Amino acid sequence: MQKKTSSWGYKVQIIIILIMALVLVIYVGFGEAYMNYPRFKIESAKALSEIIKNSVENFLNAGLPLKQYIGFSSLASPVIDSEEAIINLSIINEKEEVLFSVNKRGVGFDQNESLFESKLSKKDDQFLIQESASFYQLLVPLNSKFETESVGYVQVLIQKAIIQQEINPRFIPVYICLALVILVFSIIVILTANRKKRRLWINIAYTLSFLVTTIVIISVLINIYAFGIQGKSAALARSLEERLNSAFQLGLSIEDFSYLDETFLDYKTLNPEIDYIALTRENLIKIHTNKNFINQQQEISDKYIQHTITLLDNSTNLSIGNIHVGILKGLIYRKMFRNIKNFIVLFIASGFLAALFLNLVFSINEHKKLKSMTTVDDPKLSDVKVDLIRPLFFLGVFIEGIHASFLPQYFQEITQLSGVDVNLTSILFTAFFLFYGLIMIPGGRFADFAGVKSLLFGSIVLVTGSILAMTFTQNFYLMLIIRAVAGLGQGGLLIGTQYYILHMAHAERQTRGNSLIVIEYCGGRLSGTALGALLTNYIGINGVFLAGSGIGFLVIIYTLIFIPHIVASEEEKKEKKPSLLAGIGQMLKDPVFFKATFFIGIASKIVISGAIIFGFPLLMAGMNFPKEDIGQILMFYNAGVLIASIYAGKIVDRSGEHKKFLFWATMASAIPLLAIGLLDYLGEVYYSVILVTLTLIAGVFIMGFSHGFINAPVITYITQTKTSQALGKTSISLFRSMERIGQVFGPILISQLLLVCSQGTIAYYIMGIITIIFGLLFVIGKRYASNT
Repeated sequence: MQKKTSSWGYKVQIIIILIMALVLVIYVGFGEAYMNYPRFKIESAKALSEIIKNSVENFLNAGLPLKQYIGFSSLASPVIDSEEAIINLSIINEKEEVLFSVNKRGVGFDQNESLFESKLSKKDDQFLIQESASFYQLLVPLNSKFETESVGYVQVLIQKAIIQQEINPRFIPVYICLALVILVFSIIVILTANRKKRRLWINIAYTLSFLVTTIVIISVLINIYAFGIQGKSAALARSLEERLNSAFQLGLSIEDFSYLDETFLDYKTLNPEIDYIALTRENLIKIHTNKNFINQQQEISDKYIQHTITLLDNSTNLSIGNIHVGILKGLIYRKMFRNIKNFIVLFIASGFLAALFLNLVFSINEHKKLKSMTTVDDPKLSDVKVDLIRPLFFLGVFIEGIHASFLPQYFQEITQLSGVDVNLTSILFTAFFLFYGLIMIPGGRFADFAGVKSLLFGSIVLVTGSILAMTFTQNFYLMLIIRAVAGLGQGGLLIGTQYYILHMAHAERQTRGNSLIVIEYCGGRLSGTALGALLTNYIGINGVFLAGSGIGFLVIIYTLIFIPHIVASEEEKKEKKPSLLAGIGQMLKDPVFFKATFFIGIASKIVISGAIIFGFPLLMAGMNFPKEDIGQILMFYNAGVLIASIYAGKIVDRSGEHKKFLFWATMASAIPLLAIGLLDYLGEVYYSVILVTLTLIAGVFIMGFSHGFINAPVITYITQTKTSQALGKTSISLFRSMERIGQVFGPILISQLLLVCSQGTIAYYIMGIITIIFGLLFVIGKRYASNT
């Protein structure tokens, strides 16, 4: 009976992991829909309000006061009728007093609802977007050539309930897909639970389940956005129809209209996504925004989404012409690119998280079985024990990565708010890396005497407490303390994980254990950066901090329950270990160890902490990249490290040429720095967003890939030095501690370079030159280390 319960508990845990992952992707899908579709409605309302704005401003430019404007109702009524979501149109003066107003018939609303600035606002908007619980308010300024400031606004109220009615039903296929995917996945889990290759089957089933759900969500979003764009074109067509019909009611015909072609051009100018507006009679084009098509037959192309409205004669009710509004289908696909990109990123990040939790479920269950079936020294049991540390380290790094895409910009704002020189922002990063390095050797000593579990528990408490504290302060000096505490936590987490693997990994599998540190670090950083950048759009910066602290509390509980208590033996405690000063003294006598430390270890960390972690978000923010794009581009660095780390150890060990690989990896990491440094010199002709984006993506990936060929080989290289022979394993701790000098100095160096170079990319060119110099200094001179 006990075994049966355990088996079912194992199956339920795996199914819950899938459900959590799918709920996350559906949540992001909803978030994307509610971020973008309302924006279509607002832009549609803005375009329609321009009809009123142009008329009113012509009146104001004649020198007449706003309150004397005539004909608002007849102008506004066709506009409000052309868009279902618009419930009110008003003219208000600079004191926000309503001068004229038209409401939609049968729709009530409370205009006194408290308003706040909408997340849908963009920096380059020439209008103000506010929202309340039940509607969006759009304020389009009215200007007069006689006034330096706006004299009033066109006020548009858009009902949220209408938008919700248009979005929610379109997600029904997603719910059906979710139910079917969970059902099929559950069946596979149940049927394969006792098979030898159950992990392979479950991983394949999970991947396919997530992929199918993601494809369905993307299809739904394409449908929603296509509907939104078509709705905008339809609203403009109906607005034109209403304006013309009001004239027809006065007995005018199309021939009586003058400047109708200019009206069409004005509509197209105000709505750049519209490709053309045309008026046809008997399928012959009479007016077209492209004059080359006039008097030609109207043809419908597959390239366009076209909305057509028939104009009717007021007396005979017969057709007298058609208005056509066309939009390129490619426009919808271009607008969808961002969303598809976000889902691909989410797929990758969730894949890491799911793999982590699936492995955790497998490990816990395997641990229970193997504990009673195998000997203490069995390699399989050792592997399972090592796997228990993976979620702790992965999620600890994930918490730090969750704010990577926006932290430099956020810290700049905090520095300015605190009245501190903005050039001192880098100190907040310096404090983190300084204390990250300072804890290395003391942390190892603490683990020897108090136990590894105590070190890991204390470290994750510091990590969790620091990110929670970031939610409640925007004071520079308090943030400096918080980042120092975060550095202590992350440094302790790293050294604690290394000690845990050292004690738990079987002697034959030490390499596998150490490689997990790189894999989990890169996976945690990659997933955290990607998901944090996306979540910022939905829950804000403080929401991301709270989410990180929530994850931290779960990790604390996990540490208490699953991490075994390990204490060094009495012999290890009594073992005399050299002090930091003694280690540094030994290092200075050894040119090989010294050069590897300063020209490879410290130099690579300068690039990581300075050019990538601190500098890149600032550089890309200055280029107007959105937060999610910044996070997604930074992902490529960790992806490069991860891919290289899988093969670097085998390739370098097989060749035995560690020094050559370290040199060429350093040279390779300089190339993207030089390329990025030249972006400002491309000139307007060659400068494009696509080129810059591709250069940044390729640059961070190549840097990551290059550093992947440095991280592990450099440790092997220094173990062959005189210093390593004299200090033993302490030489690795010494090297890791000295590396932190680069992490401390990196943000300071790049911030000063950016200051001197006026925030230009030339700062990265200089960083590339410095990296090349370091590489050359590394290979100059006699080689003392043996690579045999």
